[in-house]
Amino acid sequence: MAGDFLEARDLMSQRIALAREQGNLATVSSEAGNLSMVERQLGNFDEAEALAREALGIDYRRGDGQGIPWKVNGLAAVATDRGEFDRAATLIGIADATMKAAGGAWPPDERQHYERTVATLTEAMGSAEFERARARGYSMTTSEGVDFALGTRSAR
Repeated sequence: MAGDFLEARDLMSQRIALAREQGNLATVSSEAGNLSMVERQLGNFDEAEALAREALGIDYRRGDGQGIPWKVNGLAAVATDRGEFDRAATLIGIADATMKAAGGAWPPDERQHYERTVATLTEAMGSAEFERARARGYSMTTSEGVDFALGTRSAR
């Protein structure tokens, strides 16, 4: 993850395959979330989104409140990179709300990705519009937010 993304991709893919064989959904989710970040940085947005969506679905089904904001943040980063700013800002609000509900905080390595996304969105949308979309996501329940993030629900 420190820059050799191709090697990271290979190792994470191997760990995901092994975890799938073992039925270890926690590891599948964790590694898929990490691999999503790698794929995004390699410019593979479709793969990054698919991995983050899979991981988010696993976390939600398992009731892993700590994992949900990380995966939603990953989806927000992909949406930002695609220029889907309103969706990305709504996802940031969902990530903020689910992080608060879980009683967690962004660790330094994840915080830099979160802050990059927030800064990019604020610049692209303007502060007022970003905050409006962010508040819309923040107001959603976890279930509503996950449905929105997975694309099964539109924003109000």
